[in-house]
Amino acid sequence: MENAKTMCPAVWWQTHSKHLPLLSKIAQTVLSQPAAASAAERNWSIYGHIKSKERNKLGQQTADKVIYCHEALHLREKLQSASYSQATANWDESDSDNDDLDEEASDFKKYAV
Repeated sequence: MENAKTMCPAVWWQTHSKHLPLLSKIAQTVLSQPAAASAAERNWSIYGHIKSKERNKLGQQTADKVIYCHEALHLREKLQSASYSQATANWDESDSDNDDLDEEASDFKKYAV
């Protein structure tokens, strides 16, 4: 056990794991965690931009949903830049029998800038 202070943790657990199977599984999980907290830092940074002084009345659940949408869009952009494409169904213009929806969509496009 004295060599536990000087050996690399992964090597020590590889050598002694058979004697401590339950603790070995826990150690394996802990040691396999990334050492950097960049994902958490990025999330906090985004949260800071979304829930700023100007938007301090934004509720916790709403802010969480906005951050989730932001990350989902970021992932989609990343996948698209890597030439990933998702199968989609084509919208047939003849299927649209409601002109009111078309008018609402064009009104939305005018104000969505």
